[in-house]
Amino acid sequence: MRSIKDIDADAVRLAVADLVTSTGYERWLLSAPDEALVRLAAPLEMLQFHYHLEPAQDRQLIRAARVCCDAAEPGLDGCAEDFVAAVSRLRTVLSGKELSHVL
Repeated sequence: MRSIKDIDADAVRLAVADLVTSTGYERWLLSAPDEALVRLAAPLEMLQFHYHLEPAQDRQLIRAARVCCDAAEPGLDGCAEDFVAAVSRLRTVLSGKELSHVL
């Protein structure tokens, strides 16, 4: 796992924005299978809170993003494809890999 100081906080913020400010956010929550919703509801709320926190606290946002990705790790079967893609982009940004293959 990469150190928080080695992660591009601006890239994380953009990937988080794709997730928590999406017009599909409510639809994702309403259509998610119960098992996924139980795992993801609290991490997504925490991620949304840290995204909107003023002044921005990058370290906390990165930690919240990691928690959200870890909660999604068992799988997102039955979740909307655009939600799965947004989580995948966030996971890729956190890992430091190139985004070209997931955009």
